[in-house]
Parts: sequence; C-alpha cells; structure tokens
Amino acid sequence: MGAKQKMEGVTDRRTDQWHFSEVALRAATSLFPESRRELWGECKRYLRHAQLAAGWARLCEGEAEAAALLTRVSDYVYDSGRWREKEPVDLKAYEYRRRLLGDKHPDTIWSMADLAAKYHAQGRYEEAEKILVEVLALRRHVLGDKHPDTIRSMADLAATYHSQERGMRRRQV
Repeated sequence: MGAKQKMEGVTDRRTDQWHFSEVALRAATSLFPESRRELWGECKRYLRHAQLAAGWARLCEGEAEAAALLTRVSDYVYDSGRWREKEPVDLKAYEYRRRLLGDKHPDTIWSMADLAAKYHAQGRYEEAEKILVEVLALRRHVLGDKHPDTIRSMADLAATYHSQERGMRRRQV
C-alpha cells in the first residue's frame, strides 16, 4: 500500500469518526429527555448512550450540543439520587463550555455554579467555597451586583459559610 492510499485511509477513518460521532450525538440529544420523574425510565434507558455520545463531541465539533445534553444528564442523575455520577458529568459540561465560550460567558459560569452545588451537597464545603467565590466575582463583573444570578451566588456562598459555621464571613457577603 502506497503513501497516498494510507493517507486516504486515514482521511476516510476521520470522516467516518466525524459522521458517526455527529449522528450519535444528535440521536442521544433527541432521545434523552429532561429530568422529570415520569420520564426517568427513558432517562435511565438512554443514560449511557448520552454519556458516550457527549464524550465523542470533540470529534464532530459538537461540544455546545454535548454541554446542553450533559446538563440534562446531570439533572437526571441528581434528581434520581445518583449523586456520585454527577461530578464527572458537570466537569465535562464545564470543560466544553469553557473551551467554547470562555470563562466569562454566563453558561460557563452556570456550569461552575452547578459543580459548586454538587460539592456543597456532598459536604465538600471548602471546594464549594473556592468555586463559589470565583462564580460570585465573575457574575458581579459580567452581570452586575443586582442581577438575580449574582444575588443567588451571594446566597449560595453565604449558605456554604453557614454550613462551615463561619457566621462572620457570611455577613460580609
């Protein structure tokens, strides 16, 4: 086999990977429902497919679609009590949004806040605090002090301080 044929084979494989990953991502996105109790059976049925397809998103430049899909997956695993599965899903969604949209985009900041909420729910207050301080600073800068998301971040940070019994710090937020 000559060099030209080898190169054509590589190109064909990449094209196939692009196509397969794009089709898989679109299928998973259309099949995986929002997290409502009456749809949990469907969520459970398509969970693994959604996670795999989202993992292949970079092959077809589908990170934005994958991040939205992963947000639905994250909601489902949380709502159905599968909390341990939430962190890697949230991390991947955050990674995609950060790479695509940048650190200061509201969707990226929202992904950070989701991750902090996960840590808080697990009692990982110091990790939650570190992220929430950054989320609050970003939201103040991007959205302003009076935006509902900024105010929510203040409340989340205060709740984290309260969970750590740091009342004086809570009053400063």
